[in-house]
Amino acid sequence: MAEYRYIGKAMPRRDAAEIVTGSARFLNDIKMVDMLHGKVLRSPHPHALIKSIDKSKAASLKGVKGVLTWEDVPDWRGPYQGVGSKGALRGRCSGAGGG
Repeated sequence: MAEYRYIGKAMPRRDAAEIVTGSARFLNDIKMVDMLHGKVLRSPHPHALIKSIDKSKAASLKGVKGVLTWEDVPDWRGPYQGVGSKGALRGRCSGAGGG
């Protein structure tokens, strides 16, 4: 059997001390002036055919700077994914950012 340098061996983490002591900075720890926060609202119905989205109520809430739907975002998944028959949005999950 071949002897490997890294495979099958314990590797010490370079950031272990920072994580254990609580001094490591994570993405949620970053605060910036005038920073906006986002929220993703997903359908409570798996594989639902979403025919329309009324974003007026969300847009009218205090502190809301903008409301985006699939119509407002460029097609990042390809030319035909995300839009079902008759122009309706078809909920398809393709990984962490799937719709």
